[in-house]
Amino acid sequence: MGVPTWQVKQAFLGGDPQSLHPLMSEFLRRCPACVRLGYHLILHQMRVLDTCPLHHVPLREHCARCAAHFGI
Repeated sequence: MGVPTWQVKQAFLGGDPQSLHPLMSEFLRRCPACVRLGYHLILHQMRVLDTCPLHHVPLREHCARCAAHFGI
């Protein structure tokens, strides 16, 4: 995504996403529509959500090219 690591960690309230709550995904999950608009919601990280609450499209946690998980 081209976002510095410190900004990603700050989006997780300054903590490691795995330690925030057991309901949070351990991988970066993103909405393609949100990415195109330049933002990300912490709600995307909640395991109970499969789709973006704003755009109603499936959240992705894998690269479409190489199938690797998006890193945090």
